[in-house]
Amino acid sequence: MIFPAHFVVAYLAADHAFVNNHRIGRLPAGKFFGHLVWSTLVILAFTFDVLLKDTAGFMIFISFLLIHIFLDILRRYGVIHHILEILALGTAFIYTVLFKTRFESSYITPEFSMYLLGMLIVTAGLTFLFREMMEEDYKDSVGISERLAIYIFAFAGMHFWVLISAIAGLAYRVGFEKKKDINWILSPLLGILLSYLWRMLF
Repeated sequence: MIFPAHFVVAYLAADHAFVNNHRIGRLPAGKFFGHLVWSTLVILAFTFDVLLKDTAGFMIFISFLLIHIFLDILRRYGVIHHILEILALGTAFIYTVLFKTRFESSYITPEFSMYLLGMLIVTAGLTFLFREMMEEDYKDSVGISERLAIYIFAFAGMHFWVLISAIAGLAYRVGFEKKKDINWILSPLLGILLSYLWRMLF
């Protein structure tokens, strides 16, 4: 099923793709303010062509942005992390459902928004899962790069290069990472499974 996933993509890109989601609430004040600015720009980037056309669209943008910022601020006051994640994702899904018709003609097409959503799930989503399993500061830069390559090649139907990406990721870990853990196997395995599942669904 294809639908405009702009709000969900914007949330995941803002609060997961380039930041350790588990540590947002503990960022120093200056960096936290920088994160809020970054979040604003990301949300704007995925919605500006649709929501800045009229007053109603602008109000939709402002309301979503204010909710997003409010939830991020709550992270600094000890509100349970998982509750905030549920609220943030829930808000993004609700906005997606309520205003999906507005985004059917967006320059970010519904098809491309779903492609981006799958990419974020395979990369940042699995990183979030691994940090839940391991530790909040778990480093997953190699895994993210590995799964990104797997996702792109899987969607292009280049199955040989999917395998090469997984092998290359494992070889890099063996050569350069001292600490062994189960994610050496889980990262490419789940990356492959989710990539092909997303390709089948959409």
